[in-house]
Amino acid sequence: MMLLEHDAKELLGATRLSIPGGRLVRSASDVAGVLPVVVKAQVPVGGRGKAGGIRIARSQTELGEILHALIGMKIKGHQVRAVRLEELVEAAFEAYVSLSIDARIGKVRILISLQGGIDIEEEAMRAQLRQGVADLDASNMREVVLELTQALPSMHRPAIQSACDALIEAFVKYEAVLIEINPLFIRADGSCVIGDARMIVDDNAFERQPLLVERIASQ
Repeated sequence: MMLLEHDAKELLGATRLSIPGGRLVRSASDVAGVLPVVVKAQVPVGGRGKAGGIRIARSQTELGEILHALIGMKIKGHQVRAVRLEELVEAAFEAYVSLSIDARIGKVRILISLQGGIDIEEEAMRAQLRQGVADLDASNMREVVLELTQALPSMHRPAIQSACDALIEAFVKYEAVLIEINPLFIRADGSCVIGDARMIVDDNAFERQPLLVERIASQ
């Protein structure tokens, strides 16, 4: 099951990963808050940015207009019932990291790139992805990450490694099938912040994951 971005971030933020401050809004009349803010439609599909489901509001008037436009609209067949209002992260380097179960080989596929953003799906961008496979074991996943990041620039390598280490912890903890961070913001001080998160969890894991059940029940 694919979680809403808000739920994925709340779960990941409960680990060692940093997320931008944010809240879930279900009404177009709820315009109070700190500006500027990113308004993000909450639907269980990718490609929201290109579909107009992610916008920036820099005034209360603009925020109200965006909320009216987004709440109730449909994105790839899914109706937007809520949006996440999120702190705008500026002046940060964008990277890409994902962990996913490759059912064909029964291993975890790890993808890392120093090019993040909405165009990561393009063939030219995917050609820059560094990738490897690891056993379903946290220690082996960390070994593969270390191998993949050895050739990265030293200024970004520690941040990528630290973020991957925390993602591996979350991947195992929540019995995920996929965790994709795009973009992973890397600030000038080397700290990382999750810009966007896709998270798919094994349906069979819910009976062992009370936090997942709680998240789904709140949708």
